[in-house]
Amino acid sequence: MDDCFELITLVGDDLPDLQYTDYDSFGVQQAISVSFNRGWINGVMDAKYQIHDIGFAKGRGNVPGPWYEAELQEVTRRQYQTHKLRIK
Repeated sequence: MDDCFELITLVGDDLPDLQYTDYDSFGVQQAISVSFNRGWINGVMDAKYQIHDIGFAKGRGNVPGPWYEAELQEVTRRQYQTHKLRIK
């Protein structure tokens, strides 16, 4: 890998809500999506990316959405270093 580049990714909770056409399958789709997200964040850590955490969505308080919660759980489980960012 070229030393001039650093691998960086963003995680956070301020992403647009997903729209599902079949409300009855939302729970299944969400579970699959969250599971995929766990795999993605583990791949990010396996590749030794720097993780810059933008935090909770505005107006959500300190309650993460399911995808961000999965990211936080995996990062904590692996004790992986993140960098907190404040987005105005």
